[in-house]
Amino acid sequence: MDGSTAKPILIVDDSADLCEVLKALLELQGYDSVCAANGARALEMLRGGLRPALILLDWMMPEVDGAAFREAQLADPELASIPVIVVSAAPIEDLTENARLIPSIVRKPVDLDLLFSLVAARAVA
Repeated sequence: MDGSTAKPILIVDDSADLCEVLKALLELQGYDSVCAANGARALEMLRGGLRPALILLDWMMPEVDGAAFREAQLADPELASIPVIVVSAAPIEDLTENARLIPSIVRKPVDLDLLFSLVAARAVA
């Protein structure tokens, strides 16, 4: 499969290990990717001009969590249209409460087949 795209995938996760693993696996699928350690850093990168093809977003993070990130993203017309896949082990109640902010989700531990099919369907060139 050739998932090649000019725009990278932004991985937002406070687990540096998971971020690096996802980055390596996505690169094997033909995608460039970049990591941000939390929602605050991701917003900083986006406001600095980064326009990823897709955002893989952890829900439970320090500083700016997934919900706060999505609220900020959706409030900014420049960023609102960037597709997001939430990748999280958050309790289902937390995710259900915030369903309007979650366009799609992959639960941790990550089902890679599901993740790659969602990435292929949602990443915009």
